Amino acid sequence: RRLAERWFPDALAFFDSPRRIARLLGCSLVILGLWIGSVVVLGAALALPVPAGALAAAASLVTLATLVPISIGGVGLREAGYVLLL
Repeated sequence: RRLAERWFPDALAFFDSPRRIARLLGCSLVILGLWIGSVVVLGAALALPVPAGALAAAASLVTLATLVPISIGGVGLREAGYVLLL
């Protein structure tokens, strides 16, 4: 905590407010839902023979895979993840 107070004094005020944390979590879930929805809609527009649930699961896993620090910004991981899962 002392290190955070020294280097990031404004960050501690953010984490002291449960309402801000809940709002941030809600916004993150909305954005993730929109991303998954866009993948499902794109799959339907391309007439892919893949169920919507499988597309939603693939989109979620690919989104998590882009967080692995293998490449800068997940470049290539997203495409490889979709190729592997679909």
